[in-house]
Amino acid sequence: MMNKCYIVSLETLLGGSRNDHDGAAVWLQAMRSNDIPLLLVSEQSGRQRDQLVDLVKEAGIGNVFASEIYTGAMAAVDWILRNYPSHKRAVGIGGKGLHEALRLGEFSVDHRNPNWLIMGMHRNMSYMDYSYALQSLLRGAKLVSVDNRMTQKYEGLDMIGNGAVIKMMEAASGQKALSFGRGSEELYAQALRYLDLNEARVVVVGDDFARDIVPANALGIETVLITRGESIMNMGITNDSHPDYIVEDFYGLSK
Repeated sequence: MMNKCYIVSLETLLGGSRNDHDGAAVWLQAMRSNDIPLLLVSEQSGRQRDQLVDLVKEAGIGNVFASEIYTGAMAAVDWILRNYPSHKRAVGIGGKGLHEALRLGEFSVDHRNPNWLIMGMHRNMSYMDYSYALQSLLRGAKLVSVDNRMTQKYEGLDMIGNGAVIKMMEAASGQKALSFGRGSEELYAQALRYLDLNEARVVVVGDDFARDIVPANALGIETVLITRGESIMNMGITNDSHPDYIVEDFYGLSK
């Protein structure tokens, strides 16, 4: 695997204890020492790439570059530009990262007749805000999710995530969202295009079997599951769907 590009979930890199962060730092240093390329994928749309770079640094893991981060918002924009280059009218609900991706893609904001309603997490949306957003779907806009988290932590509490809001919008509009968040095959497919590599040239690393490993498997990508010491018995692993390698932590990945 050492001659491949590593695609790693940013949430996997940041999601562990302090000891896990130490292992991640060792792994990142090994990657740098061996000139192995990497890409961190994330469904966080509230932060710009420079801010995600800061998260990695603040965790004590090391330095990464903005060019080594690819988000669900970027994947959605890239997919639209590739498949519907003339359909660039959008309503974006989310944070700075989402709006940066739309700006770089030269999308225009159109609340009356958009082609797309692109949704990431936004904590300040009201019932009326979502109801007005629904009108664009009823007029023909396509619903796009760049963040599939059903819940997320905020000030120590489990709060409603964008994935749950997307379910609400799907039910109200009768429309199935296009998904580019964690757990979607399209996030990895667009990441491959961003890297200009095929599936044989990369390996995906994640700590969530369903959201990291399964979509990568579906694209024929080699995978590594980090268990953090948890049993694999109830993860849904089968003979037909399983990671190629299993390690306990980033120290194991460094070996």
